[in-house]
This record gives sequence, C-alpha cells and structure tokens, in this order.
Amino acid sequence: MTLTTALLLLLAIAMEIAREVCFKLAANVSVARQQSHYLLRLFGTPRVWLGFACWGVELIAWIMVLAHVPLSIAFPMMSVCYCGMIIASKYILKEPIDWRKWLGIALITAGVAIIGSQGIG
Repeated sequence: MTLTTALLLLLAIAMEIAREVCFKLAANVSVARQQSHYLLRLFGTPRVWLGFACWGVELIAWIMVLAHVPLSIAFPMMSVCYCGMIIASKYILKEPIDWRKWLGIALITAGVAIIGSQGIG
C-alpha cells in the first residue's frame, strides 16, 4: 500500500467517525423527539449537513482506496472506525469507556494489524 493510499484510508476512517459524531450531536440537540416536526428540525441543523458532507468525502476517499487495495484487506481495516468511535465518544460526547471497550479496541487493533500487514509492500 502506498503512502497516498494509506492516507486516503485514514481520511475515510476519520470522516466516518466525524460523520457519526455529527449525527449523534444533531440527534441530541432536538430533545423533544416525539414532536411531529422532529425530522424537519433535525434536518435543519448544521450538524446533520456537516455529517452528510463527511459522508461524501468518505465515499470519495473510500472509492480511491478500493482502486488500489483488495477489498479483503481494505474493508477489515475500516474496523479501526470502531476504535476511533469509542475514543471520540469518550472525549467529544463524554461517554465512559470501561475495561471491556479497551479490550475490544486492543483486539480490533491486533486484527487490523494482522490483516493489514498483507497489504504492505
């Protein structure tokens, strides 16, 4: 995997994490979720549109990665998103991380390292 492809993969991962954080923050803004205009208010928030923009950037980066890396290597490497999501949830959303989540992060990272090492070179 070239440096450019690795950077595109990291961009895709970062955009996926940013997208989900934006969507969560947008969902949290509208407290009255039972109101009939909830979806209209939700789609009126800048965070939802920022999430969609992140999705678009992720899509472009991901397709560029797939042009150079086998899917059987690239897709499992996207599992790093799970790790990044937990860490982003801790620092941005102030959600707790217990030992099980830390263990999961370690296991996912090890799996990605094993599979990803096939794509180096």
